[in-house]
Amino acid sequence: MEVGFLDWHVSMVGYVFCLVKCGEGEAPASGGMACGREECWTLQTCGYRQYNQWVVFRHRPSDRLTEHVTIAIDGPVASGKTTVGRIVAQKLGFRFLDTGWMYRAVAYLGIVRGVDAADEGAMTHLSEGLTMRLDEMGGRERLLVDGEDVTDYLHEIQVEQGVPVAAAISGVRRALVPQQRAIAADGPIVMAGRDIGTVVLHDATVKVYLDASVEVRAQRRHAERSLSPGSPPYQNVLASLNDRDRMDLERSDSPLLPACDARVIRTDGLDADETANMIIELVGRV
Repeated sequence: MEVGFLDWHVSMVGYVFCLVKCGEGEAPASGGMACGREECWTLQTCGYRQYNQWVVFRHRPSDRLTEHVTIAIDGPVASGKTTVGRIVAQKLGFRFLDTGWMYRAVAYLGIVRGVDAADEGAMTHLSEGLTMRLDEMGGRERLLVDGEDVTDYLHEIQVEQGVPVAAAISGVRRALVPQQRAIAADGPIVMAGRDIGTVVLHDATVKVYLDASVEVRAQRRHAERSLSPGSPPYQNVLASLNDRDRMDLERSDSPLLPACDARVIRTDGLDADETANMIIELVGRV
């Protein structure tokens, strides 16, 4: 393994840590997760104990994207990212962005403007011409695209069907990442998605990966939709989540996986407040 040393101390603890570069298929000795990305680093101890096993990481100063606190929450669909992320943001007084909204916005505008979601070039061109920003109205986050509030259209059935296709297009992802980083640069934020800790905010103050069994996630998603007319049965929701997981894991650009330095939290037996409190505790340790 290639080893490098941090040029700063974890001041609140006083221990010096080193970073060990993890290669593809190589499990770090301290029990971290090898992500297969050559540029990714995982926290290891260098003759000192690891800080309560919480993996806290900062890139070298020259690589910093922001100078304030950023919290990256990644995980598969229905793992609780949005619900938990919003609770964390509210308790800390931070802004919150579910980046999935931005991909939904692309899918929605593709439908409105008659763009074929399967046409990668056309969808990329559409994405490159959009300006998105986060706003707050009535205590809730709103997504504005070219000045228009599109938030209320993002969960329509056609959008639900189109967003996995749009999100898998490399050109669309490349177009949205700079806008996501620009939103993060405006101040402290909790950002949820599928590639926040690995790509969008690779130097986030705290990185968390929420996970749960597909059955539990399907139960949650089914419960969310059960009050809506024409909601699909549980087995359909389960099949849909399995399909989405496969697409997220197998896409060539920014596949779904935990960052090497992310804290993985299994949420099967946790409620949203318990999970949020674990993340807030992580922030307090930085």
